Amino acid sequence: MSERIERLEATVQRLERRLQRQQRMTAAGVVLLCSALAIATVQAQTARQRITELDVERLNVVEPDGQLVLSMANTARLPDPLLGGKTLDTGRTGPGIIFFDGKGWEVGGLLYGTRANGGATGHLSLDQFHNDQLVFLQYDDNGSTNKRAGLFVTDRARTPTLDEIVRLRGEQASASPERRAAIDAQLRGISAQRVFVGSENETAMFLDASGAVVDRVPK
Repeated sequence: MSERIERLEATVQRLERRLQRQQRMTAAGVVLLCSALAIATVQAQTARQRITELDVERLNVVEPDGQLVLSMANTARLPDPLLGGKTLDTGRTGPGIIFFDGKGWEVGGLLYGTRANGGATGHLSLDQFHNDQLVFLQYDDNGSTNKRAGLFVTDRARTPTLDEIVRLRGEQASASPERRAAIDAQLRGISAQRVFVGSENETAMFLDASGAVVDRVPK
């Protein structure tokens, strides 16, 4: 009986030693796997990759702190205007490319779209600091009665900034007559178109700061 117990104890001890070896090997394997994953992650973050073709619905370029500097998107996913870190819902759609300053402000963009009746619109703009567009190329065709394309130059006051303008215009609907008049006075003259050079309904045009047609050349 004692011999059987001794053999059983010896078997248990061998199994325990084998289990301990397996545990050590498993732990070593886990360490090696974690190390490999860590190295792969660092390489993925620092290595330069080349991709032949990539399909995306929206691509964001950001600063190290996560702030947007550029967004390229399809019709449904184009970002709304960003003013002082807050988005403004305008129903704007793409496809297009929107530029940001990395500090919470939109600073321009490139858009193009078509209309069901055969018309189209295209737009490339650069914005004033904390304000709306200053210089822009615009193409607009309603598909039937009107087609206009050209370069626009606009002057804008430094104050109020665009977010303040949006806030003031939002107040107008519910403001008292006196307050509405004060807002109108504050917003009057904050922008002026200086130059338009282009074509309107297939007629070449150049307009100066006064709005007069300086030169109009039939097609």
